[in-house]
Amino acid sequence: MNDTHTAEAVSAAIYLRISDDKKGLGLGVERQEKDCRALAERLGWTVQRVYSDNDISAYSGKPRPGYKAMLADIKAGITDAVIAWHPDRLHRSPKELETYIDACDPRRVPTHTVQAGLWDLSSPAGRMVARQLGAVARYESEHKAERVKAARIQSAQNGVWHGGKRPYGYTGGVGKSGAREAMQIIPEEAAEIRKMCEAIAQGQSLRSVVHDLNARGVLTSTGQQRWQTKTVREMLMRPTIAGYSVHAGKAVAKGHWEPIVDEETWQAVVDIISNPLRATASKERLGRGPAWLGSGIYRCGGCGEGTMKVGSSSGGRKSYRCKNLGFDDRAHVSREATHLDAYVDGLLLDYLSKPGRVEKLLARDDSVDGANLNAELRKINVKKDALAAAYANDDGIDIGQLASASRVLDERAKVITSQLAEIGHQSPLAPLAQGNIRDLWSKLTLHQKRAILRVVAAITVKPMGHRRRGAPLGEDSVGVEWLVG
Repeated sequence: MNDTHTAEAVSAAIYLRISDDKKGLGLGVERQEKDCRALAERLGWTVQRVYSDNDISAYSGKPRPGYKAMLADIKAGITDAVIAWHPDRLHRSPKELETYIDACDPRRVPTHTVQAGLWDLSSPAGRMVARQLGAVARYESEHKAERVKAARIQSAQNGVWHGGKRPYGYTGGVGKSGAREAMQIIPEEAAEIRKMCEAIAQGQSLRSVVHDLNARGVLTSTGQQRWQTKTVREMLMRPTIAGYSVHAGKAVAKGHWEPIVDEETWQAVVDIISNPLRATASKERLGRGPAWLGSGIYRCGGCGEGTMKVGSSSGGRKSYRCKNLGFDDRAHVSREATHLDAYVDGLLLDYLSKPGRVEKLLARDDSVDGANLNAELRKINVKKDALAAAYANDDGIDIGQLASASRVLDERAKVITSQLAEIGHQSPLAPLAQGNIRDLWSKLTLHQKRAILRVVAAITVKPMGHRRRGAPLGEDSVGVEWLVG
C-alpha cells in the first residue's frame, strides 16, 4: 500500500450493496454503512462519498450504477481508498475483479473490509489471494443459484407456489414470521381476472382490456394505478390462475390453491392471445386495429374486388375508399365514412333485433369439443418431451426416428390448432344472448361490432351514379348479403 495513504488525510469511499431487498427498505445497506463508517473512523479516514446498489446481485450481471460511479471516481483520482463490508459486496465475478484491480493499481488505492480486513491489491501475492477469494465467491453464487433452481422445480412439482411477487388475484408471500403463506383468492381481483378472460374470449383486444382497467382505476398487485399490455398478457397466460404450479413459464402440477378460472377457459384465452390464427384480425387483437366499423370489411362495388379503407378527403372529412384506387384504371367507390358506418350499424341492429334471431344464430354455431382438442394437444407435447428424453438418454431412438416422430406430432398439432382457431373463442354474438338487443348493442365495443359484422353480413358499397352527394343511403347505394339466415 502507498505510504501516502497513511501519512496524509485519506479521502475514502464506502461501497454498499444488498442483493435482495424486495420491500425496498434498505435496512441491509444501512447496517453495512454503520459498520463501514466505524471502520473508517478507526483507520482515521474521511468518508468522501457513499456509493450504494440496493437489491442488485453482483452475480446477476445487472448494471450497478453506484459501483460504476465509484470506479469512475477511483480512475479520476477523487477517491484514495475504498471501504466495504465484505469483499463479496464488491464483486462475485472474476471479470469484475480484474476491472477493479486495473482501476486501483495505478494509484495503489487500498481496499479495507469490515469482515476480511485489508484487501491488498498492490502486490502480486495480494492480487493472487483476491483472485482466489473471487473464484470461491463465484462458485458459491453459482452453487446457490443451482440450489434455488432445484428448490423451485421441486416446489412446482409438489404443487407449491414458488414465492416471489404476489400474483394478482391471490394473497400469499412471505409473512411477518418469514414463513411462506398459503395462497388464497382475493374475490375482487379474481372477478377482474374473470372479466378480462371473458373480454378476450368475446373478441376484445388486450389494449381495450388495459384501457378499461386504467379507466376504472383498478390497481395492480403492487398497488400501481397503471396497467400495461405486457402485464395483462403475462398474467392471463400464466397457469397460476387455472390452479397450476409453474416453472419456467409452464404448468407443472396441480397447485395447492383454488383456480380463478377453469382450465378450459384459461387454455382458450391463452390460445387466443398467443395464436394469431385465432384472431379475426390480428392487428385488432394487438390493439392496433381500425377505428371504423367497415375498414377492411366493406367491399368496393366499382371494381368488385377491393376492400375499403378510411382516409381523409380533400375537405378534411374521413371517407371510405377502395384500396385499389390509384393502382388501376377501373372504376372505384368512395363514400363519407361517418354516414356509411351509421347506416350499416342501423342495418345490423334492425336485423339482429328481430325476435328469436340471435338465439337462432347462436344455436346454429357449429361446435367442436374444445376440451378434448386441448387435451390431445397437451398429450402431443408430453409425447414430444418423452421422445426428446429417450433420444438424450440413448434409449433406443436415433436422430432420424426422433425427427420423423416429431414431424408427425407437429403436423397433428397444426391441425388441432387450426380447429381450435375456428372455435376457440365465444361466438361474437354471445354478448347479445340475454337482454334487450338494442340496449346491449349500444354497449358493444367497436371491435365486437366488427366481429359480428364479419359473421353475419357482406357489405358492398355501390357507385352513386347520378345521386347527389349527401343523399340518404339506401339499397341502391349499399348492398347487403346476409351470410346467415
